[in-house]
This record gives sequence, structure tokens and C-alpha cells, in this order.
Amino acid sequence: MNRKQVLSVVLVLVLVVSLSVSALAAEPTVYTNEELGYSFTTPEGCTAVVDGKNAQSLLDSTSKEVELTDQVKAIIEQAKSAPIVIMLLNMVKEKNFANNMNVVAQDLGVAATTADLLPLSSQLEAQYQSMFPGFALAAPCEIKTFGERDALTLRGEYQLQGIDLTICQGFFMEGTIMYNVTLTACREEFEACYPKLEGVLSTFQVAK
Repeated sequence: MNRKQVLSVVLVLVLVVSLSVSALAAEPTVYTNEELGYSFTTPEGCTAVVDGKNAQSLLDSTSKEVELTDQVKAIIEQAKSAPIVIMLLNMVKEKNFANNMNVVAQDLGVAATTADLLPLSSQLEAQYQSMFPGFALAAPCEIKTFGERDALTLRGEYQLQGIDLTICQGFFMEGTIMYNVTLTACREEFEACYPKLEGVLSTFQVAK
């Protein structure tokens, strides 16, 4: 994997770390992306807000359940062409920040295992440090097991627009496809949100 591939993954993630939207909480449901061939259970209180199929309808919506700021509209436009699914957790009103998750799938063009991604951790750390001064790992990068799914985990802390954030990512391989599930949350709420990331990773299924 070269640095260009790594950077493309990071740039997609950066698009969604500062969502400014509100939405009604939802019960757990199974989200299926037939085009990309995967499914997972969305955690309680988490809604799959946008993917390539519903992006335009959300942009056209006049519903008061979702506040379509200019920033969010730009993110939704990106989702129209990128293989990304964005989910919302709770809104931290005093900071105007929605804790959020996203799933990205990227074809690396070469078959690999999750263990092969281990060298990715140092490159991602360097990329984050270049984009967010003060970014630091909050835990060692390591491979963890979520249900029957092994994933390379990266957990870091940084500040964005005056908000202290924690990001945690789980990377795993299926054939030539690298999947990345990311949680971004206000630092003081990260521990409460983390089980939702565990739930997505443990229920993630790839069509064979």
C-alpha cells in the first residue's frame, strides 16, 4: 500500500469528523449495501444518514429532523460518489457537534490480510499529525477481535475548531477490499459511544 492510497482513505474520513446535524434516534436495524456487498447492524440511537443512493433525496429534503448546513451539504455531495456510509450518534448541543460513525470500503487492487495492514498504523498516525497539530495516539495500534472479526485499531486524540475529539478506527481486509469503520466523538463522550463501534464491527458481514 502506498502513501497515496493511505492519504485517500484519511481524506474521506476528515470530511465527516465535524458533522453539524441533528436527527431522531433510531432502533437497531440491519443496513445492507448491495452494491458494495456488505451489511451490519446499526446501533440503537444510530441512523445510517447517507450513502450513494439516498444522498440526493436527503439534499432535497425539507425535513426539520436534519439540519442541512452548508458543511453537511458538502459532505453529502461527497457521499454521492464515494463508497462511504455516514451514521449519526447523539448531538452534543453545547458544542454543536454530532458524534458520528462512518464506513469506508476501498479496493486496494491486491489481496491482503488484516495482519498485513499493521504497517498502515504508522503512516496513518503521521498523516493525522500533519493535518491536526497535537494529534496523538491514545492507545497502541493493535489487532483486536470483535465478535468473529479481527480489525487493526487506531485510537487518537486531537482538537478541531476548539473541540477535543477522540477518533477510533477499525481496519480489516476481505480479499482486495479494505474496510474501515470510524467513530469520532467528543472526548468526554467517547467511552459511552465506543460500544457502538464494537457493535458495527462485530456484526459486519461481507457477501461471499
